[in-house]
Amino acid sequence: MKDKSETYMVFKRFHLMVKNVFQASIHILRSDNGREYFSNDFNNYLNEHDIVHQSSCPYNSQQNGVAERKNQHLLETARALMFTQLVPNSYWGEAVLTATYLINRLPSKLLNFKTPLSVFLEAFPHYSRALNNISPKVFGCTSFVHQNQINPSKLDPKAIKCVFVGYSPTQQGYKCYNPITRKFIISCDVSFLETKPFFHHSNSNEHQETNCSIIITVPINSLPGSTTSTTADQPTDLQPTNMPDLEVSPNKPTDTTGVNIQ
Repeated sequence: MKDKSETYMVFKRFHLMVKNVFQASIHILRSDNGREYFSNDFNNYLNEHDIVHQSSCPYNSQQNGVAERKNQHLLETARALMFTQLVPNSYWGEAVLTATYLINRLPSKLLNFKTPLSVFLEAFPHYSRALNNISPKVFGCTSFVHQNQINPSKLDPKAIKCVFVGYSPTQQGYKCYNPITRKFIISCDVSFLETKPFFHHSNSNEHQETNCSIIITVPINSLPGSTTSTTADQPTDLQPTNMPDLEVSPNKPTDTTGVNIQ
């Protein structure tokens, strides 16, 4: 969802999917007190299908403990995927979907170390045909989607560099994103560089010299336009042209190059 106002339509589609795919019925809907769950359209739909709507008490999220813990599990897994590969926060939606895909395929102690997907398929074996069962890859890694054009040119690139962002829910393929064209590409013909992240942090230490205090000490007799003299009383406050502002400190020691940087 892009906005909470879409909650009614999303639940409506979910209810129809449960009825058509799993031949099951929703008897009770439990939620918090978000306004998106109490719109007139939402209430009318629940009453029409005899679905009981229960809500938790205000400011008592622990009453929805199972849902809250699952949300926490999803977000922690998504953050781990993003931090490991330096993925920007704008990809958080794809990270959560990928976390869901992986969690469903990881053994769970509560299920006697079976995967949630295997337990689910024991009850609904016919649903296995609709699942994307390709091998998992590292989220956020560099990927190259091969172009299988009908009449490709000899000079056209054979692959497109993309970032791997997940798995397609409706096709047996990988979901990749091309930041240049800003388009998603779903393909099963993809090469992965799983040890090479697509994104890189910029070096925060670069270009920091503007924030440093630099004092350059230059011998007076080396400045342009100056004359060599052994007279101690000769003025030394010369300001050469076409040079940056320098703090002249003739009393401080200099190195062999005549430059002292503090």
